[in-house]
Amino acid sequence: MKIYNVHPMTGEYIGEGLADPDLLEGDGHWLIPAHAYLDAPPVAGKNKAVIHDGESWKVVDDFRGTAYYMDGQHKYTIEDLGVTVPEGATSEPPPPTVAELTANALAQRDGLLFTAGLRIAPLQDAADLGESTEADGLSLKLWKQYRVAVNRVPDQAGFPKTISWPVPPSE
Repeated sequence: MKIYNVHPMTGEYIGEGLADPDLLEGDGHWLIPAHAYLDAPPVAGKNKAVIHDGESWKVVDDFRGTAYYMDGQHKYTIEDLGVTVPEGATSEPPPPTVAELTANALAQRDGLLFTAGLRIAPLQDAADLGESTEADGLSLKLWKQYRVAVNRVPDQAGFPKTISWPVPPSE
């Protein structure tokens, strides 16, 4: 005999199975496990789920996993059956604020300055010790010019919304 199983906590339909015959009662008697029903569930459409409330099948909204934004940067994710996306919600996050853009740009600048410092240090050591080659001297000058340009990024007219990042010297 076909049975229809539901999740023990949510009542959500999870699949069908077969009941075992009741060997003690004989023919026509079946062992129906907990959280299983004999009546077939209805078909659920898009963003719908079928649940059994203990008495009957119901079709409910299913937007689990859907992320949305309301009035800020905070992202909400629907985790429960029957919950819908609120009126006025959007799937797109609001654009970053000027403060957020500035913080991101300065963090990127600082990372580039760190990298430039790593490249400059051994070249400067060679120059300080009088052991630098002509190629070392040229590379040192290019990296220092790059580092100055990166440091001046906040002075650009469109900062922080539009930034023209300097290109590092080729190695």
